[in-house]
Amino acid sequence: MTSILLIEAFLVGKKVVSLQPGLKGPDHLILSRRGLVPVFRERQRFDPFGFTAADPARFPVHFDTERFLQLLDEILSVQSFT
Repeated sequence: MTSILLIEAFLVGKKVVSLQPGLKGPDHLILSRRGLVPVFRERQRFDPFGFTAADPARFPVHFDTERFLQLLDEILSVQSFT
């Protein structure tokens, strides 16, 4: 399972960690699979103040503001006709 809120928090520079106690199978979260955020598989080992912050700079993302605004204009124009 992937949590978009976890990914968004990481991208804006928040401290995030992947808690997966009892996980039976592969890790589906891209951030922990790539080693970008710490992952804890046992609840007892997690210390909310004891992990270092993940560095979102290691996961470069470019936000194209102009393209995003064009998309919003297209969505709104389609919705105005319905």
